[in-house]
Amino acid sequence: MQAARYEDLVGTDRLLHVWVETVLMLLQSPDRSADFVNVRRRLAAMQLPVAYFREQPVYRPVYLATLQMIAELVGTTRARWWARAKRVRLFLGY
Repeated sequence: MQAARYEDLVGTDRLLHVWVETVLMLLQSPDRSADFVNVRRRLAAMQLPVAYFREQPVYRPVYLATLQMIAELVGTTRARWWARAKRVRLFLGY
């Protein structure tokens, strides 16, 4: 089986690819707090609206788990607050 290239993916496959890629980037990083900036940029570039999770509620727990994993891997207060703010926005719907 051959790995899929990001350019060949569409929709939800692309979304999941980015989520997995960001976690793997942090797992392999010697300086996770420095790479946290890149992870935040990568996730922000997806421009994922909260409305997406209302339309596709099955991806909400996966996204929340990804945020939690990122915060735990980075381990800084900033990362924990960033993940918490993302979760709050998701639950409040804005």
